[in-house]
Amino acid sequence: MQKVILVIFISSLFMSCRKSQRPEAAIFIDLDSGRESKLSEFFEELEYLQLDVPDSIPLVKVWKFDMSTDKIFVSDRELNNVLIFDAFGQFKNIIKATGQGPNEFQSMEDYQIFDDHIYVLDGSLRKILKFDFEGKVKDEIRIEFHPYNFFINESGILYYFGNRPSFEYQSVVSVKNGSIDGLKEIQKDLEGLNYSSVYGFQYDNYDRNVLLKLDTSYEVLIFDEQLNKERELKFDFGRYNFPDEKRKEFFMGYERYAYLMENQMIEMIFSFIPLKSHYLMIVNQTGKPAKTIFIDKKLDDIEVIDKMINDMDGFQANFSPVFQKNGNLIQVKGSRNFYNEYLENFSGKSIDTALIRDPKSIHHFFNKHKEKLKGDHYVIIKNRIKE
Repeated sequence: MQKVILVIFISSLFMSCRKSQRPEAAIFIDLDSGRESKLSEFFEELEYLQLDVPDSIPLVKVWKFDMSTDKIFVSDRELNNVLIFDAFGQFKNIIKATGQGPNEFQSMEDYQIFDDHIYVLDGSLRKILKFDFEGKVKDEIRIEFHPYNFFINESGILYYFGNRPSFEYQSVVSVKNGSIDGLKEIQKDLEGLNYSSVYGFQYDNYDRNVLLKLDTSYEVLIFDEQLNKERELKFDFGRYNFPDEKRKEFFMGYERYAYLMENQMIEMIFSFIPLKSHYLMIVNQTGKPAKTIFIDKKLDDIEVIDKMINDMDGFQANFSPVFQKNGNLIQVKGSRNFYNEYLENFSGKSIDTALIRDPKSIHHFFNKHKEKLKGDHYVIIKNRIKE
């Protein structure tokens, strides 16, 4: 009798292990079920910040933004520099691409910030450089690959290659204690098709894990702090899915956009941002305004917002945050776009003098920075989350 019980126990344990390794079912998002909502339902404060880029410092093609408690970081995709600003948007320093030699980089695929230093990835030179915020090199880490994005902590390093084969047809690998482990295979039928993943790996400071959305599918990978793959979320937008066979057929040509527009399809998840108890997803049906989706982290509650109405200060514009920092959703706009959108919202309207004088008011911000807003600068919008 005891032997039978033992066999049953081992068998059930084996079945349980096998079940836990199965991929989770795709999560259906009904984009036709959306509703209008107000910003005040989810947020408690809006703050506008002007980035003061000096005329003497070229900023050609803005790429990745990031923030710490007292600094703002902006990478230049064209010149491969990182500009550093203080918390008020005043320029402080620049970390420049200087060459191919020791302690130098020439091409920056990605960067990651910490409290007192920044890591810069040069995939073509196969190195990661560690700088302090004064621009002094503290370390140079030689790597075996040419990844697009990376995430580094005390446990090791995660690398993302997109759909370009680099290590045993893996899209994501971890390197820990000299050991390389494949964590996600590439889509072999889409080999070579890559989008530029701007934000790459994101750290969820609430659950202390790491997220990565895959740009040629509707998948999000979640890793624990030891850089083990914890979950693999896959989303299904029904008739608005962009079929893989069509991705392959059109690749990156004009026909692709025309097909997406005609069918109002989702090409990719624009942003996937961890909040305290929810994930926030932004998707763009080609030819239609962006949709905001709140997903409970237990995956049992999904809410689609068709239109987010700004009832907090009346500035109605596209709501497309790109990351979360210290309880704020961060959205970035070109200053000229901001200037024109402000005029569209408020021209011909009577603005209370008290609001123009209020330092926290959008009207005070606009009047203070009006001339700068007409130039090639950037505005950061912080939406303080109620959670």
